[in-house]
Amino acid sequence: MDVLVIGAGVCGLTTGICLAEAGLSVTIRTAAPPERTTSVAAGALWGLVRVGPPDRVLDWGRTGLEVMSKLAAEPGTGVRMASGREVSRTPMEPHYWTELLPGLRLCDPSELPDGFTSGWHYTAPLATMPVYLGYLRARFEQAGGRLEVAPVRSLAELAGLAPVVVNCAGVYARDLVPDPEVRPVRGQVVIVANPGLEEFFINKDEEPPWITYMFPHGEEVLLGGTNDEGNWDTEPQPFIAERIVAHCAAIDPRLRGATILGHRVGLRPYRPEVRLESEPFGDGVLWHNYGHGGAGISLSWGCAAAIAAGVAGQLSSRATRRAGAMARYASWQSSAISAQSGSRSSRTPTQPRPPTYGGRKNRSGADAVSSACAPGGAAHHRCGNCWSWWPSAHRVTKELLSRTNQVGAPWLSRSVTSGRARQIARIRSARSAAILSLRSGRRVGGHHPAPPGVVIVCPPLS
Repeated sequence: MDVLVIGAGVCGLTTGICLAEAGLSVTIRTAAPPERTTSVAAGALWGLVRVGPPDRVLDWGRTGLEVMSKLAAEPGTGVRMASGREVSRTPMEPHYWTELLPGLRLCDPSELPDGFTSGWHYTAPLATMPVYLGYLRARFEQAGGRLEVAPVRSLAELAGLAPVVVNCAGVYARDLVPDPEVRPVRGQVVIVANPGLEEFFINKDEEPPWITYMFPHGEEVLLGGTNDEGNWDTEPQPFIAERIVAHCAAIDPRLRGATILGHRVGLRPYRPEVRLESEPFGDGVLWHNYGHGGAGISLSWGCAAAIAAGVAGQLSSRATRRAGAMARYASWQSSAISAQSGSRSSRTPTQPRPPTYGGRKNRSGADAVSSACAPGGAAHHRCGNCWSWWPSAHRVTKELLSRTNQVGAPWLSRSVTSGRARQIARIRSARSAAILSLRSGRRVGGHHPAPPGVVIVCPPLS
């Protein structure tokens, strides 16, 4: 596993998709499946609401608008391009982010409901969240991703599970990180049978915790809603549902008596600014991707793309360093093999000294590195402990192997009488981890990065 993503809301799923489609092995761990996350309760119209900072949000939002506009042209995604109005009973100016919407225009007075004096009309992507979340999950799994439902009680328990961990915990990052700047903004919506609405409608006049909006999704309409900051209640409240329906019906009488199909509640993860950054995490990296407020759907693809680019750079840098070390060892190994033809009983001045790893030295002054014997042994084998040619190969003791969980390798379970091998076992125990490179060069045990002076190698001798 290359990456472990925490959270399966829209931000966790899109992050997992971008990483998995980049060729990485990705697992998403979530306390609840996607259809039970906050995302399922979203109105899901593209828009950068209750989120900051404006400059970064605009870039991420632009990416989200482009991706979702393309998804709207694909069947089965749950996304479509929807037109509608955002209106007020008082003069109002368009949001800063509406510059990304080329079709934005002021409403004609005839387009405004009774009592409203200003507004604008525009077209933007709108997602039917149950369908959209199902599409995202299927796309993630088709890219080779794995989703597991299991609670995460602390970030500390994740250390060492993957080189990269991405925190997409939403509002629950408040306790998981912890981050006191994260606050829930409760949203409750009502799903009713569609009496014929085709365009969305948003009224910005209501005082918190109230807001009125209507988003048609085929045969259903999502009616909202609330903006109740600091409220952690995830159960639908009947009196709130009644008020939501009444407010919407007062604007569009067709909704009076509409059949109620369901209720949803979600906790928007509000934070003054989205947290999108990385930090060291044990031997790996921890990325934070939370605090999207009411714009999770709108920002998810832009933030996911930023993380995928950052992770690719970090893993590339790590791979480059590792490849450099392997190349140096391979160069030494090749030289050593060609040099051994002259003498196998002792190291001659023409035989190259292996690359320096630093760290603890043995009696001969060389780095304390032991070699494991190949299947069947070798007539002559370079002893990594003193870097001389020994007439027979050292065999690694069961004690040494048990310390690195490698007892299962049958050819390594032979008894050893070499006191020098026991010395290496003590060194390895003290250093706690190493890399075991077999003749094939395959790593079968230990942890990266290997501590200095305890790399166990087996040069492939002919």
